[in-house]
Amino acid sequence: MKKILLTSLLSLSFLGISFSQVPSQSTDIMLQAFAWDSYSTSKWTNITNQSDEIASYFSLVWLPPSGKHGGVDWNQNAMGYLPMFYFNQNSSFGTQAELISLISTLKAKGVKTIADIVINHRVGQTNWIDFPIETYKNITYSWGLETICNNDKITDCNASCATGYIGEPTGNDDTGISYNSGRDIDHTNSNVQNTIKAYLDFMKNDIGYSGWRYDLVKGYSGEFTKMYNNSANGYMSVGECYDFSYDVVLNWIIKTDYTSMAFDFPLKNQLNKVFNQGAAYTELSWLNGTTPQPCGLIHNENKRYAVTFVDNHDTGRTDGADGSCPLTGNVLAAYAYILSHPGI
Repeated sequence: MKKILLTSLLSLSFLGISFSQVPSQSTDIMLQAFAWDSYSTSKWTNITNQSDEIASYFSLVWLPPSGKHGGVDWNQNAMGYLPMFYFNQNSSFGTQAELISLISTLKAKGVKTIADIVINHRVGQTNWIDFPIETYKNITYSWGLETICNNDKITDCNASCATGYIGEPTGNDDTGISYNSGRDIDHTNSNVQNTIKAYLDFMKNDIGYSGWRYDLVKGYSGEFTKMYNNSANGYMSVGECYDFSYDVVLNWIIKTDYTSMAFDFPLKNQLNKVFNQGAAYTELSWLNGTTPQPCGLIHNENKRYAVTFVDNHDTGRTDGADGSCPLTGNVLAAYAYILSHPGI
């Protein structure tokens, strides 16, 4: 790849019957156009300037979270994985106008953009729970304690550790794993559901995104991804079900009623074993009954739901954070493997 084209997710075609936001007969190749802390490299203006080069190789571009977010300094030094605003797309990577220009430029060259959707959790403006009030299409969206899962971390806290603490969350139990860096959103709440549906409508029709990469999908039940996908009706959906277990990833896809693809973390694990740790090449093959098939999610009829990769912004981190497990051995062989096998 060229010098500024960062971690890429590569593929050959897969075949199947078309489902909502799971492309059939796809020959898409996706570029992850950012890495961890790549604020300057991955600025919207930089990617726009590289649009001709990108369009020569890729049909999909996955962008980092593009909304106004929380963190150390939301305007300069935050990746966007602590979302604050939904309908304000000014971020560390540039302004909303620059983002729209980038997406429009890529679209004109035949390249679709994939939004990084972070809806497992949300952060407040000045404290843990003062979510911004936002308006879209003359409808105002305001969240209170009822939108936070009742078993969120805040229930273990009090005024001594939560600035602006005003009481216990009153939402239902979390439908997935907890995430302590932000308030766990209660997706059973109709106000939350309506806000997120409007948010995806805004991202698709006002900003111009074509599809979705859902962050931390183990944090809430897959049935809600189905709900949001059926409402959004984008080109494609892929979930970050960060687990090396084939059964866990497949069961999440099933929970979405096959309305979403998933990143092939089980395959990533096997690639590391062989090309990092020197395991036998037989580790790249699993039996489907008595028939050898490629390992990972791509090894049977569910291969059309796989997005394969060698590393991403989390697994490829060099600071050891967030379960990083970079493939530092025979990287070219690993890419050769995914390029010659199914999956986006």
